[in-house]
Amino acid sequence: MPLEVDFAIGWDWEYDRDFVYLIDYECNKRGLQGYLVYPDNVDETIAKLSKGEITFKVFLDRASESSNKFISLIKLLKKKGVAFVNEPELSVRANDKSIMHLEFLSNGLYVPYTIILSPYEDNPDMDLSSLHVIGTPFIVKPADGGGGRGVVLGVKTAYDIVKAREKHGKDKYLIQEEIIPAVIRGRKAWFRSFYVYGNIILCWWDNQTGEYHRVTSRAERRYKFKELKRITKKIAEIARINFFSTEIAMTKTGRFVVVDYVNDVCDMRLKSKAFDGVPDDVVMDIVREFVDSVRSITKSR
Repeated sequence: MPLEVDFAIGWDWEYDRDFVYLIDYECNKRGLQGYLVYPDNVDETIAKLSKGEITFKVFLDRASESSNKFISLIKLLKKKGVAFVNEPELSVRANDKSIMHLEFLSNGLYVPYTIILSPYEDNPDMDLSSLHVIGTPFIVKPADGGGGRGVVLGVKTAYDIVKAREKHGKDKYLIQEEIIPAVIRGRKAWFRSFYVYGNIILCWWDNQTGEYHRVTSRAERRYKFKELKRITKKIAEIARINFFSTEIAMTKTGRFVVVDYVNDVCDMRLKSKAFDGVPDDVVMDIVREFVDSVRSITKSR
């Protein structure tokens, strides 16, 4: 009989260890079979899947974006009809900031004023006739990328745009106005919202230090942060994926602006281990939501 795995996770980043081990532990505690795939056993795992020695029901991919070794695994799991936490094709679409920008606009979400530029390799020339509308300083970021890759802050000249485009010549680029958040009782009104299978967890997030603090239910009521959850839910409807984070800032006029769109491979380092990590209780809530959802999925399959 093959080993039937309820929840498998592919990972290759050393700082993911706590997160994936917590999920695996929670699975075992609740009677679900977990399985971890990492660079050293990915080939062995592909062989076992191909021979029918193991089967996966649900798979969380946290590796294929950075490790080519996992691409073959993803293709095999797709052929076998495995359920993905985030379907690969939808992840690609959600990670493209140029697509999400236009989708958000058409769905009534506020986003920074933005100029979208085609890849440098396709068209070295660029139309910056409306750059004056954005003002200075502004932000330059690749359309496809996460974790701050390729993002340049505090840009003031077109020359810096050219340098960024040349460095990542295959990427579309977004030129965005800089959003200045309001300050609420000494904290920037800048938030990171986590979405996990329909459940939303809000955190204050400092865009300069990366420090998190969970938004309490009292603060949510007092400052009318229910709008943050409405926006996150709308983003989930647009992106059609089950796990992501998004950044939303509240301006001095009280408007909520989505400043960084969809991050589907969230940095889940623990705050107890890193200054800029996610609060431990938030991570544990996300872990429990994962396992609850996987249990429901496996029962239906």
